[in-house]
Amino acid sequence: VAHRQQGVRAMAQRMWPNLLATVSYISASWVAQVTPADKAGYVLMFLSFMSYTAAAVDQMNVVMSSDRSALGFRFKAGSVIVKELIFVGYAAAYLLGVANLLSPLSEQVFYTIGDVLLKVIQAAVLVVVRNWEELAMMCAAMDRSIAVGKEDMSRVFRHASAPIITMT
Repeated sequence: VAHRQQGVRAMAQRMWPNLLATVSYISASWVAQVTPADKAGYVLMFLSFMSYTAAAVDQMNVVMSSDRSALGFRFKAGSVIVKELIFVGYAAAYLLGVANLLSPLSEQVFYTIGDVLLKVIQAAVLVVVRNWEELAMMCAAMDRSIAVGKEDMSRVFRHASAPIITMT
């Protein structure tokens, strides 16, 4: 139980900077939308983009520090890359909308399609990674069982009091 609590504590400590950056970029972008002062809105959007960049870099660092030989590594990395591409598209759509180069309807359609696409991809990746990780654990357990069985049989053959006759 103490080991599990240490793991939860370490995970929480690892998550706080990313969580803070995420709350910061969401809050800054919302305040930028509702503030009547254009210059303040631009500064807040810049801060929002910088906070988002910090969160995105941190997420990529988490993925890159994971076991690259694990079955799900490529899916995890691909999921983060797809998310970043879609979020860059969101930023581009927002900036085009601010510049009146994209209609509000087109902007909302882009956001909706991006959201649905991202959710479907991330859900599929989570299912695949989870299944692969469970399969890897089952294979490791089976390998251990086979090794123990071989060792037990070898010990029986070495220490048996009676001759062992085999048929081929």
